[in-house]
Amino acid sequence: MSRPSAGLRPADYFGRTLVASLPPKVRVGVVNVSVAGCKIELFDKNNYRSYASTAPPWMVGIINTYGGNFTNTSSRWGSWRSAGELVNADQNGACAAMNTIIDGLPRTVPTAHVISSKGCSARRDRLHFAPEGYRELGRRYAESMLHLLGYKPAGSR
Repeated sequence: MSRPSAGLRPADYFGRTLVASLPPKVRVGVVNVSVAGCKIELFDKNNYRSYASTAPPWMVGIINTYGGNFTNTSSRWGSWRSAGELVNADQNGACAAMNTIIDGLPRTVPTAHVISSKGCSARRDRLHFAPEGYRELGRRYAESMLHLLGYKPAGSR
């Protein structure tokens, strides 16, 4: 679901939950574009080159797996924005304070939806989710998407 070395991510259980909940005729595809530790400037279609030129070598390697440019100029993708919180304060998340900023995204982007990370278990590094935390976050992403599409998650009442 992401770079070959990245391991389990929320997209895996996002996709599984959608497939289990949508009619069989509906196909689900996930396009994952992510760069660990980058600033949002890397996704700015006009300024990404400037940001990438100052990135540390390990990040440049990740950027290069996308051919150096993964900004999307198509407006059709703009209406499906969502953001997941970082490891939550209830898990002693090292960057949990950023969740306050993330939670404000819908005030700036009216079509944005924030997915809570509360209760999603974290690894000892306090930066990354544990496997069960990634699974739960993926299910939460899917439940939000299903709601937006007018479907109920499989097994819900």
